[in-house]
Amino acid sequence: MNGNPETNEFTLDIKDDSEIFLEFLSEVQDHLEESESNILSIDNENLDYELINAIFRSIHSIKGSAGFLGLTDIQRLSHELETLLDKARKGEIPFTKKITTLCLDSIDILRTLRDTLSVKVDMTLRGKDDAASSTHEQSVDIQPIINRILTMLNGETDTQPQSAQYKREDHITENEHIGEFLVRNSIITQEQLDTALKEKGRKLGEILIENGTVSQDFIDKAIEEQKRSLWKPVGEILVKNGTLTEQQLQEAIKEQKRKVGEILVDNGVTTQENIEDALKTRQARKEQSRTVKVDTDKLDNLFDLVGELVIANTLISGDLKYGCNNENGSNKNLSHLSKITKDIQDQVMSMRMVSLKQTFQKMSRLVRDVSMHANKEVELIISGEDTELDKNVIEVIADPLVHILRNSVDHGIESEEKRIASGKRKKGAVKLSAYHKGGNIIIQIEDDGTGLQKEKILNKAIDKGLVKEHSVMSDNQIYNLIFSPGLSTAEKITNISGRGVGMDVVKKNIEKLRGKIDVTSEEGKGSTFTIKLPLTLAIIDGIVVNVGSTKYIIPTISISESLRPRKEEISTIKNQGEVVNMRGNLFPLVRLHKLYNIDTKKTNPWEAIVVIVETEEGKFSILVDELLGQQQVVIKSLGDTFKGVKGISGGAILGDGKVGLILDVSGIKEAALAA
Repeated sequence: MNGNPETNEFTLDIKDDSEIFLEFLSEVQDHLEESESNILSIDNENLDYELINAIFRSIHSIKGSAGFLGLTDIQRLSHELETLLDKARKGEIPFTKKITTLCLDSIDILRTLRDTLSVKVDMTLRGKDDAASSTHEQSVDIQPIINRILTMLNGETDTQPQSAQYKREDHITENEHIGEFLVRNSIITQEQLDTALKEKGRKLGEILIENGTVSQDFIDKAIEEQKRSLWKPVGEILVKNGTLTEQQLQEAIKEQKRKVGEILVDNGVTTQENIEDALKTRQARKEQSRTVKVDTDKLDNLFDLVGELVIANTLISGDLKYGCNNENGSNKNLSHLSKITKDIQDQVMSMRMVSLKQTFQKMSRLVRDVSMHANKEVELIISGEDTELDKNVIEVIADPLVHILRNSVDHGIESEEKRIASGKRKKGAVKLSAYHKGGNIIIQIEDDGTGLQKEKILNKAIDKGLVKEHSVMSDNQIYNLIFSPGLSTAEKITNISGRGVGMDVVKKNIEKLRGKIDVTSEEGKGSTFTIKLPLTLAIIDGIVVNVGSTKYIIPTISISESLRPRKEEISTIKNQGEVVNMRGNLFPLVRLHKLYNIDTKKTNPWEAIVVIVETEEGKFSILVDELLGQQQVVIKSLGDTFKGVKGISGGAILGDGKVGLILDVSGIKEAALAA
């Protein structure tokens, strides 16, 4: 909007007519998403003119409302795009792939204009003055895109280079990284971001050598020792053998954890003010997305259920107040109350559920843009987009999906020449599907590309000390090594993928949602990533265990198996501590009673139960007294008192009315390391 600030004069006051502005923002967002989806659905060979009509109507609505509010930039761009679409729907110009690209680019600019207005409205309603809010507005020059539309209308060729078009794919995620945000808004260049990411991705050893704290020789020895240990980080080894002080380690870790924004400011690429403005703008967008549309039928059902709850409460209160001689009647009322409570729980949960449709549609745009940039023809086949998931889960799952799909198109799908040479059709295929299974949501990304190279992954893992040289591993275990930190099999890093965020981060983000990811592959035929997610973050399925008199809940999704080991299967290995030998695999043993200082009589593993759990760093085992059964529990916060306790993620009221502590298995591992 700063492109032509003198032309944008609001006809209404944002504070006085805030509802009109908020409604406009919501409507424009819906129209743009629908238009983008319709544009991507257009088949240039079998043109559906009704789709073009639908896009035309959406853009026409945006133009009308923008004109009413005095938003001249949105009105001007919408008008020119509307003219282009009008000619296309009348058959006066062919709806070519170039027009498709031009329409998508125009949608992107309109979206940026909408977002800029959104930030201004948000800051105004928060009481920020105009001067402060104006500094957070993005500079958007609409003239270049209008010129391209006019060129197309005049029958001339659009000369916009394809590489520039690719930049728009960064729009697809609301949780975009600050670096990408700065690139998209032309505050820094892609090259400057790549340099900063490379600097951010430095290993601890590199920082220590660069700082002159230790020599390469000490780092090499620490890495050798690390290979003999399943857990110990290099920094910890160096502190333990006296090479490094704890303070020096913390300073190096602090340097390692520098944010991209700090590096960019230190390098003189941008200013602290620009970083802060970008962060505020991004935060404002996230906060605006904290709304969810609810079907009025669901609200009506909830209203009816609350009415029934009041009646049930009255009946039970009457039984208690006046005494009830009819035991069957009281039981019936209690049973009715239980049913209503369960129905209300289901209804409220369903109100938080939204379909994956919008997220999947954004992935269509991603695959289109990435395949164009990589000079590949790739078809995205979507199924199950109506599957519903908790809104909070959907907001977080978008980033992992983006990363996997980028990799699938950029690294997974072969070039056209290689596909033809191997007898495949020249157009690659990526299937994105979602479905329910066993009370969970399964999202699968399947490509028909080159597949993962088993030997290459294994050799890299051995080189990095992640597995021992002669370890016996199944194919699936080898493929899943790609989720290990720092292990990449990509032959080259492109500006599409391989920019510092690895599959380990993808796995970590999915595990934060209490989900799991697994990969299967067949060399030459393709790979399949399977993401398993809970329906909601508020309730989990867990196994209740006890240690002494304390009860814990281990999330079922983290459990691999449980067993009572034989005495000879327990041993102690130098630098690894206690381990359980399971069919030749050694799993480090964490004694929960020792970790949390609990009195118990079952201190011998062969008299108790060992639960094998899985984290992003691999499997390990937890020693508990016994398993008490499976239960669905509502997660409750334990408050500030237990905030710093590692390995405990919350509490839950159990069937006997007592509190059970929910274990965070990754935190358990960290707590065991720190102990």
